[in-house]
Amino acid sequence: MEFAAAYIKPDFFTDCPDLPRLSSSPGLGIRLAGLHFTLVGLFESEISLLEERFRGFTYRPAPEDAVEQVIEIREAPSRYFFAPSYPKGENHVQFDYQLDQIRLAGSHFYGYFDRNPNTPSNIWVEQGADHARIEIVENFTRAVLAFRLFEAGGLLVHSAGIVIDGEALLFLGRSGAGKSTLSGIALEHGTDILSDDLNAIIPTRGGYGVCRIPFTGDLRHLQSSSSQALPLRAIFMLSQHSSTKISAMSLAQSLQGIMVCSPFVNTDSWRYDQLLESIERLLASVPCRCLRFTKDGEFLGLLGNSP
Repeated sequence: MEFAAAYIKPDFFTDCPDLPRLSSSPGLGIRLAGLHFTLVGLFESEISLLEERFRGFTYRPAPEDAVEQVIEIREAPSRYFFAPSYPKGENHVQFDYQLDQIRLAGSHFYGYFDRNPNTPSNIWVEQGADHARIEIVENFTRAVLAFRLFEAGGLLVHSAGIVIDGEALLFLGRSGAGKSTLSGIALEHGTDILSDDLNAIIPTRGGYGVCRIPFTGDLRHLQSSSSQALPLRAIFMLSQHSSTKISAMSLAQSLQGIMVCSPFVNTDSWRYDQLLESIERLLASVPCRCLRFTKDGEFLGLLGNSP
């Protein structure tokens, strides 16, 4: 099926690209892993909601503020969108990867962003889909961030992140692997949690660091103004088990595990080889292990002694 054919009617692409933004507000700035994003076209009520959701990461931009990425939010009439054929609330998104541009389409929206961060990204939300606007904008921003980190030598990874002795440890796994479970147990034991869903890995002078970002899973209250990159001590592939154990992984297993947990970029055939090289560089600097854990918190004692 042709890209976006299930979501967008063909005349959208001739009628809607030049539609103006609904709001002339300067927008909302968000600091994500050292990058500055500005969302423009939001209503004041939506800005206030995002300020609460991303508390500590947002600011009201001034003309002189540095911006790496502008995301312009527009609205298109409902007649250009097909009605979803699946239950309300489900998240369906289709990607179209090109060498210099990535397009997205899904329930109530269409958007694109260029590989060049100096070119504004654009997203059109269906008129009347107010219930979905914030989630659409957040998910679109996650995708843009994934590629901006990737182009800078970093990665956005599905993972739980915790802090031990001032260093970050990441626990990778798809949905259901136990990221939120592990994070909740660590939190109960007084351990600082970065996120239970997505974490940003960035290259540093000494190797790699992890930045706290406001994209969380079940633990929505994990909000913090700390944007400092913490040294990345180790990566673990996660598995809930009847006993607690840390075991070695082969290079091939580690590559595959991190590849699977690198959303958005890992399904882009144009960037597959570059992604593989990026993960290999990461693994040359940071050890990767397998962690089997139980719900009694025993794993925290093992982690304190883990390289």
